[in-house]
Amino acid sequence: MTAGYNSSAMIDKDTLNILEFDTVRREIANFASSVLGRSAALAAIPFENYEETTAALRETSELKRILADGRRIPIQGLHDISGYIKDAVDNNRPLEAKQLLEIESTLKASKELRAFFLRLDEQANPALRALGEKCIAFDNIIGSIEDAIDRRGRVSDDASPRLSALRRDIDDLKRSLRKKIDGIIRRRNIRKYLQDDNITLRDNRFVLPVKSTNKQMVRGIIHGKSQSGETVFIEPQDIVAEGNELSELFFEETAEVTRVLWSLTRLILAIQNELSGLREVLARVDLTYAKSRFALAHFCDEPIIAREGPFELHEARHPILLILARQAALKDKKETSEGLFRSAVVPTTIKLGREFDMLVITGPNTGGKTVALKTAGLCTVMALSGMHIPASRDSHIPFFRNILADIGDEQSIEQSLSTFSSHVAHLVQILKDAGPDMLALIDELGSGTDPDEGAALGESILDAIREKGVKTLVTTHLGALKSYAYRKDRVENASVSFDVETLAPTFVLSIGQPGNSNAISIAERLGIDESIIAAARKGMEGSSDEGRELISTMEELRSKAEKQLEAARATSMETEELKDAAGKKLDELDARKETIEREADAEIDKLLTKARERILTLSRELKNAPKAVRDVAESLEKAIEDEIVHTPLGQKRDAFARSLKKGEEVYVIPFRKSGTITRINKAKERVTINIDGLSVETDFSSVSWIESEE
Repeated sequence: MTAGYNSSAMIDKDTLNILEFDTVRREIANFASSVLGRSAALAAIPFENYEETTAALRETSELKRILADGRRIPIQGLHDISGYIKDAVDNNRPLEAKQLLEIESTLKASKELRAFFLRLDEQANPALRALGEKCIAFDNIIGSIEDAIDRRGRVSDDASPRLSALRRDIDDLKRSLRKKIDGIIRRRNIRKYLQDDNITLRDNRFVLPVKSTNKQMVRGIIHGKSQSGETVFIEPQDIVAEGNELSELFFEETAEVTRVLWSLTRLILAIQNELSGLREVLARVDLTYAKSRFALAHFCDEPIIAREGPFELHEARHPILLILARQAALKDKKETSEGLFRSAVVPTTIKLGREFDMLVITGPNTGGKTVALKTAGLCTVMALSGMHIPASRDSHIPFFRNILADIGDEQSIEQSLSTFSSHVAHLVQILKDAGPDMLALIDELGSGTDPDEGAALGESILDAIREKGVKTLVTTHLGALKSYAYRKDRVENASVSFDVETLAPTFVLSIGQPGNSNAISIAERLGIDESIIAAARKGMEGSSDEGRELISTMEELRSKAEKQLEAARATSMETEELKDAAGKKLDELDARKETIEREADAEIDKLLTKARERILTLSRELKNAPKAVRDVAESLEKAIEDEIVHTPLGQKRDAFARSLKKGEEVYVIPFRKSGTITRINKAKERVTINIDGLSVETDFSSVSWIESEE
């Protein structure tokens, strides 16, 4: 399978039409570089399996990153050559020179794309490298076409020795004929009968433009006349023989050109299966290029596609509204690279599959409920077609086997269907196909008939869908269905708000809260008589609506729960802050303890070093003293050294000495500098250290982990 446009998708065409996917496809097609990519974009549909979907998304992400870095890819020169090859086979005729040029251009583009993709980092761009492997380089075909066809799309003189010789002969004979006909024109008895002095070629014959009234005065063969009939074109009798010779040469040239074209055509036909496969690969490359450019232009990101799990769109914008907003910005010559045009489209967050599988969206007509449904549906179709979506990258879309949609008012005169009947016909199909790996989008459930009956039927339909485990978004303005979410498991309410002052939807979706229809307020703003509005409000006050009372009670409980949750969150945050503060305090104490210990070690080490130096100095001074005195001094030195070794710092130093390793950095006390250990002799307790390029050997007691401040 290649680029989604030829996969047998499970999502039917009616759903794609309802969601207006064509608008997205057309916009992506505008970003393609060739007919191949444009055709692929216009025919794109969701892939039929998970692996193809994720592979296409990876390709788009990798190429998008390359384009975002300002790098150009060698995608120019692609052509759809399949029609040329089919025509040659069907009509048993050779490819034309200009067609061969387009084939050569396409094969060169394939070769350059292959080289470009295979130079990419393998870790960062595995999908594009895999695509590059499929871009075959037909060097022999490219070379053969280059040798035979010039840049003007004409079989070149060097295509064959025979053709080269024929064209030399033709040029020589043409020069001879031109010289002769020039002489004829200069004859007085001929010149006076001519319309002008221009020599003309008609059907590869040199002719003179003779006035029609004088055609009998010039001997030769007539090869036609002008549209007005005032001029006839006569080949003078003196050059007819050579004209015949020229015609013969032209005939032979045409035959040789045809032979060359057939030779090249047979080379192409021998690999037509490979070329067919290459066409699919190059179409996929250009489609990926178009998707990447579209994603950059509209600030789209790759969603997380999983085999199953929750459905979550975060900060999602309706794709078509976003496209229109960018087009409007471009029309007004506004900057689009910063994405300011996105502010014209309100983002929304839609969730299903964690706490609930069904979301009942309520609110007024024209309030934005349908926009929410189409945002969810279009983003899902785009993602499953390997396209990035206008939502944050943490959006999560399961691999739906199908999307079932009943959106919009589809009355059918031809089928004698009312609005209600049309909705029911769609619902019948949804109930028939429903399953746990599907997304259902149902707009204005229960509308088009008696509200009470519509609500009752709607609730039964929702029960049936819910039992099948379908992830469902449903909109309604029927008050009776607003309480459905409070009475059923894994169902949640949501609402869209409406600005009564401006009579415009806000497109803000609030999950967990049912909406009001605002019908009376909207009617008032639209100019319905005040007395009618007052009567309507009075009628509402006197009405008894158990559903409204239930919703009111549930909303009070929800409000209290949310306040308690907010208080708990505040307490939790305060606890976390205290915990963080305590942790920081402990870290500070640990750091201070370590500093104090280090300072103490340094001070003690300094004193012990001085004591050891004093003892060594004293031993040297007593070297020539009587033996009894020397023995006492040596005993005293050994006793002091033993005491030093058994102190905590002494034990720490001993452990440090035993753990010394090549390559470690230590402080060399006599030099008061740090160096790197290059050799260790643990038997003799000696160590060799490199200090500023100088190799120094010393004993273990002269190195330390403590750097002196002196």
